[in-house]
Amino acid sequence: MAKLTIPFLLCAAFVLSGAIEPTLESAEVQQQDLPLGQMDEDGNPPPLLDTEEELKSDELEEHGEEEEMAEAQRCRKKRPSGWARYGTRNYLYVSLQKQWVDAERYCLQLKGNLASVHSFGEQIFLQRLVKSRTGSYPWTWIGGTDAVRNRVWLWSDGSMFNFQYWASREPNNHRRREPCIHINFTGTKKWNDLYCERRHVGKDKKQHALPRREAVSRCPPGWSKCGKSCYLYLSYPSNWVDAELYCLRLGANLASVHSLKQNNILQEMVKRKTGAFTWTWIGGTNVYDSDSWFWSDGSKFDYIHLHALDDSKSCLMMNFGGDHGWLGAQCDLRAEFICSLRLPTCH
Repeated sequence: MAKLTIPFLLCAAFVLSGAIEPTLESAEVQQQDLPLGQMDEDGNPPPLLDTEEELKSDELEEHGEEEEMAEAQRCRKKRPSGWARYGTRNYLYVSLQKQWVDAERYCLQLKGNLASVHSFGEQIFLQRLVKSRTGSYPWTWIGGTDAVRNRVWLWSDGSMFNFQYWASREPNNHRRREPCIHINFTGTKKWNDLYCERRHVGKDKKQHALPRREAVSRCPPGWSKCGKSCYLYLSYPSNWVDAELYCLRLGANLASVHSLKQNNILQEMVKRKTGAFTWTWIGGTNVYDSDSWFWSDGSKFDYIHLHALDDSKSCLMMNFGGDHGWLGAQCDLRAEFICSLRLPTCH
């Protein structure tokens, strides 16, 4: 069957800053309810410990220094040519026809992600950006997807899905195969869900800082510090989606892993908490494309600790088998999990 085309995509990236942007919502937009089952009566996560744990090791200190130097170099960079600024983020309209997953890969190559939208003001800004580049309002990919679980929408940059701008009677998941979002649908120029294989242009968002989360200068109580990141092991057996949603409520994501050192540190943390190398969810998934893995926090998938990964659409567990490697497991299995958040260094 011939593939239909959508001509545009929007990438976006964060300006390196700890500043917090207010979120403006239109009257028709409401906060999405998240099915988290581990919250208290008020919808809050359970209380954590009152102390911050520092993970001590020579490798850890070296890893942290390398991260801090790389972050400092990024902080000194100015806005790239061709990008448009809104609040603490830079945006790039890319006039290439791509499927949603290829658009996200393209944005990752630019050290960004497909754009997430968190306010009515930001939505209008993106529409105007597209109009300024094209003279019209073509269908354009942004980073929303419910590919992991139907009706549970996530942003590819790892930020909270806290704003919606759907067209009338959308999302409708037509023929049960529409897990990706584009903007500028119908005369209202609102959002529509669509099958991800259609080719659109997209908006790229550069992201180098915590996406629209409260800026923190140190790890929250009960979290373990590793370099410029904070980790929390949660012994609440959950499926992958609920684990990610739980981490999002804490201002974090399921952990991404980018080196053997980092993987070993997380393994030791799990063993110290549980007394064994317990199966544990981390943030990797290939549900968007069975041939490609992505991290839920929007970072580049640049390291793998293989045990058994196949071509079926699945989510990543660590500590599987005698080599304690990673397993591509069914996303609806229940396991304990690790949340992570990154400490910003630019102000």
